[in-house]
Amino acid sequence: VLINASDRFLERVRLQESIVTEVPPRIASISAFLAGTNITFICGTVISLDADRRCIRVAAEGREQDITFGEAIYALGSRVDVDGVPGAEAHAYRLEAIEGPRSPSALRTRLRENAGRPIRVVTVGGAETAVEVAGEIKTAWPNIEMTMISSSRCGGFKGARVENAIRTELARLGVRMIDNETVTEVRSTELATGSGQTVPFDICVWSGGLRSPPLATEAGIATDARGRILVDPNLRSTSHSHVIAVGDAAHPVAPTGAPYRLSAFVAIASGAYAADLILAREAKRQPNPFSFSTFGQGMAIVRGGVGFASL
Repeated sequence: VLINASDRFLERVRLQESIVTEVPPRIASISAFLAGTNITFICGTVISLDADRRCIRVAAEGREQDITFGEAIYALGSRVDVDGVPGAEAHAYRLEAIEGPRSPSALRTRLRENAGRPIRVVTVGGAETAVEVAGEIKTAWPNIEMTMISSSRCGGFKGARVENAIRTELARLGVRMIDNETVTEVRSTELATGSGQTVPFDICVWSGGLRSPPLATEAGIATDARGRILVDPNLRSTSHSHVIAVGDAAHPVAPTGAPYRLSAFVAIASGAYAADLILAREAKRQPNPFSFSTFGQGMAIVRGGVGFASL
C-alpha cells in the first residue's frame, strides 16, 4: 500500500522554477502510474500512527480508515520550519507541498499580479533554497527589489570558493544580501531582527530551515530535535525496528559513507535501499548496512548554477 496526500508526484528540486511558471509533473497521476501492479494506492493523509500496534489511521475521500501493517516505510520528508519565529507561518510564502494562501502557486500568482511594479521581496535564509528563490525572482522580474537575509553569511554554507561564486552571481543579478542578522518576527509588511532593525517587504519567502512532521514523535518513535526518526545501519528505527525511515525523515546513528544530508539525492539512495531491504527479508538474506557515495552537489541559479564537491 502506498499512501500520499496527492495523486500528482511532486518534484521538490524544481519548486523554485514554479515561482515563475507551473512545472508539469513527471508523473501526472500516481494511481495511473501504478495501475496493473500489485500496489494499492490511497490518495489520503495519515492522521495518526500507532507504532506499537502497527496501525495507521488514514483520511481519504471524506472518511477515515485504519490500516494495519507488518512493516512500514516512513518517507514523509520534511517541511519548511516556520514554527520557531512568530508570524512566519501567517505571513511568509514557502516552497513546499502545500495548497492555500502561502503555497508556491499563490506566490507565483502574487508575483505575476505585480509584474512591472518595483515591489520589495525578501527571502529569509542563506543556503540553497534561499539562493535559488532569489535568483529565480530577480531574473524573471528585474525591477523587483530582491533581498536575502541570513543569520550567517548569504551563500556561506560550503567554503569560501563556493560562497564567492554564489555571491558574485547574486550581486550580478542585483540581489541585496544582509548577513549575520537573525529574524525574530515576521509582520505583515516587515521583518524584525535581533539587532532591533526592521526590513520592509511586500512579499516574504521563508527559506530558513527544515523539520520533519510530528507524526513519528507523537507516535512514541525515537526521533531527534527536528522530528527525524533515529535509525540503525539498516535504516530501521532504533526504537521500533518494523519502521524503516528514509530521506529527510531519517537520522542515521551510524556512518553512511557520504554525509547524510537533507536532499533529493539522499532520499533516492535511501529509498532504493529500503526497497532492497524488504526484498532481502523476503529472500532470507542478510542485507549490508546502508552506505552510499557522492561526487558532488549542484545548485541552480536560474539557468546557471554552482557545482562543488560534497566532501
